[in-house]
Amino acid sequence: LDNLRRQRQMCIRDRPLNTLLQQIDTLSEIATSFSSFAKMPVPTNQRFEVASVLKKTIQLYDSDTKQNIITEIENGNHYVMGDPQLMGRIFSNLIINGIQSVPNNKQPVIKIRLRTVENHLLIEINDNGSGIPEEIRDKIYIPNFSTKEGGSGIGLSIAKRGIEHAGGKIWFNTKLGKGTTLFVELPLVD
Repeated sequence: LDNLRRQRQMCIRDRPLNTLLQQIDTLSEIATSFSSFAKMPVPTNQRFEVASVLKKTIQLYDSDTKQNIITEIENGNHYVMGDPQLMGRIFSNLIINGIQSVPNNKQPVIKIRLRTVENHLLIEINDNGSGIPEEIRDKIYIPNFSTKEGGSGIGLSIAKRGIEHAGGKIWFNTKLGKGTTLFVELPLVD
């Protein structure tokens, strides 16, 4: 019995230390993210077929039965100017954000659509998550803003920067309790 009491007291004493260590780890991850963001190489600017980059990214998440990925990708080759590796990371981040926005008691359904609209390519990534609250909608592209515990807030700022580097733009529509659709528009090239 005395041994159990000593163990319990040690656990109680160690709890603040464990919490502090977790906070230090979180701050370390955030600092690493900011360092990576600051050291990001200048994106390349080359002509590439974006649908193939999107399809490869989708394959990373499509085999996981925890979520349902639905795609509608217009046939044909869709060439844009930009950095294909960066664009792949952007698509991955947007898909992950969509999956993580869904409450734990619900299966994530991510709908991804790629189509041409006049001389632009429009990519829509729709989730069935919680939606973005009104009070934070103007903050989601700010480099250090995150709604995720332990998140660095770097992902969407990198996405915005990479898409704008490619001559495009990113925006969203959201409904609380229904989900969010992120739109990526990129200019097509011959």
